[in-house]
Amino acid sequence: MPYMAASFAALTLQERFIRNFLESNRWQLLLNGLLVTLNVSFFAVLIGVVLGVFLALMRLSRSRLLSAIAGIYIDVIRGTPVVVQLMIFYFVLLGPIKWIDKTWIAAIAFGFNSGAYVADRPGGHPFDRSRSNRSGAVSGAYRGDDDALYRFTAGL
Repeated sequence: MPYMAASFAALTLQERFIRNFLESNRWQLLLNGLLVTLNVSFFAVLIGVVLGVFLALMRLSRSRLLSAIAGIYIDVIRGTPVVVQLMIFYFVLLGPIKWIDKTWIAAIAFGFNSGAYVADRPGGHPFDRSRSNRSGAVSGAYRGDDDALYRFTAGL
């Protein structure tokens, strides 16, 4: 065994790369991991956009109950680390169900997290008035919400 360690140490970096990565077919593991990551990301974004639009509409609703439910959901999800959410989805909510694939559990968990972020800043409300007031105080260019281009270029 010490002979093998000594012979491996004598190999150049290129030879070790060829032996470990190409000849052992470890590149296939990286390719499979990349495909799983792309699948999880795609479905998480899809779930997040649909859920986020639904939550944003609930948040902007005139019903106080719907608005409160959406607000609590957004605050709780945004205030909890995503790893904790992933573990709750995996070990508590969906993990015990044996017929659900584990990559789907990850996509659903990341989608629910993404939905809270999408709902928190819908496209129609890019920033609140307090931020615009602060930016105007810094650049000295606040002239009202209707002149955003002037505020943006005045600070440059």
